[in-house]
Amino acid sequence: MAFSFYQSLRTVPIELIEAAESFRLTPWMRFWQLEVPFAMPALIWNMMMSMSGGWFFVVASEAVVVGHTTFALPGVGSYIAVAIAEKNLTAIGWAILTMLIVILLYDQLLFRPLVAWVDRFRVEQEPGAGVPGSWALTMMRRSKLIRASTVAFQAAVLWTSRAIRRKDGPPVEAASRSKRSLDLLWVSLIVAALVVSLWHIFAVLIANTPLKEALQVSGLAFSPCSGYSC
Repeated sequence: MAFSFYQSLRTVPIELIEAAESFRLTPWMRFWQLEVPFAMPALIWNMMMSMSGGWFFVVASEAVVVGHTTFALPGVGSYIAVAIAEKNLTAIGWAILTMLIVILLYDQLLFRPLVAWVDRFRVEQEPGAGVPGSWALTMMRRSKLIRASTVAFQAAVLWTSRAIRRKDGPPVEAASRSKRSLDLLWVSLIVAALVVSLWHIFAVLIANTPLKEALQVSGLAFSPCSGYSC
């Protein structure tokens, strides 16, 4: 999903970018008025694919085996793992039925309304293609709560857009300064996250691992062969 959103930001048509420049949109306003709507169709479809692929990792993430110890977290995945271990076909059938019901609920209450809603943002419409519909989206559009939330979100975006004014200057120099600033900010965030992560890892290892054991594990990690191959 992250790569899909990044790819959409990189492939915004040049005519839409020129239109945004003609309307003198700030970067914040262009993000909400152009880039996010353009990326929404691909993001929704990738969300559906990610949700489908996530079912394959349910068992592996909820039933973890470490040596002779098994950690079973509450959920459908651990339930299926226990049912498979006990060869209980009835339990497996109930698990499959539960997954089917959850998938249908996700389809009708989340993904189908999203697909019907983001159809307005598609740039290339195939001739004769049917317009997707959703009964849940129709009900949501009639909801006063969702309508009020939408108005509040639009007002917040408009207010922040007016607060962040556009700074006009030489096009090339302004773009170059903005790019250098963003690159510096991104590198600084990556370095800070790396330093904090390494410090946390070392602090946990020092607090919970004896020095002799840590050196032994480090030696095995840099060993040219393991117990499976030597």
